[in-house]
Amino acid sequence: MKNDLKIFLIDTVGWIVSVSVIVFFFTLWLFSFNDVENALKESWSITFSALAAFTTIGTAIIAAYLFNDWKDQHNHQARKEFIVGIKQDFNNYKNFVNDKTHRMHFLRFEYFNKQSLPTEHRNYMIEILQYNSSISKHILDLKLGVQNLDIISNNTELTVSKKINAKITEIEERIDQLYSCITMNLSNTNPSTFHQYISEYHNYISTESIARIYEVAICELLESIPAKS
Repeated sequence: MKNDLKIFLIDTVGWIVSVSVIVFFFTLWLFSFNDVENALKESWSITFSALAAFTTIGTAIIAAYLFNDWKDQHNHQARKEFIVGIKQDFNNYKNFVNDKTHRMHFLRFEYFNKQSLPTEHRNYMIEILQYNSSISKHILDLKLGVQNLDIISNNTELTVSKKINAKITEIEERIDQLYSCITMNLSNTNPSTFHQYISEYHNYISTESIARIYEVAICELLESIPAKS
């Protein structure tokens, strides 16, 4: 049993006993002062009736306290598990990027120091398109996870998700900007241009985007979990 629950129970029992004692002595004094017959017996009778009523009230108070304590514990655990789920979404994103790193290095070096575009240029562009679509999906999963965390926490104003997702959106917009540099140059026949833009695009995703998302989302969410004994 937790210390705060013990203190609450002791305080509640103490309150019931104290009030009952006050009732007993007050009624005893009142009956004695008014020369009521069998004053002591009548005082005990009234005190026991009051004690029964106070006990009922105290039981209801304790039950409400226990329910609220359970509810707080449940909400805390649910929030903690949800944050673990968001962290897993982040790990999925990071693992996907890491798994594709070798392939992205291969693609960019297909354009390195070449006189003309590689014969597989069209397929390479399609592959980068698919890669970017997967990146967008992983980031969307993260943003939805953060927003749902606000919802299960009954934060109707979505203050946490708005703050964190705004920062994730900045990262997402930077990725889109770098990806646009590639797609806007599809008619370009200079291989070095594609080497440069693919390098900048993947370098940002594989290093800065992972570090920034971890910093602005995962670290902040983990720090937001209140300590519970």
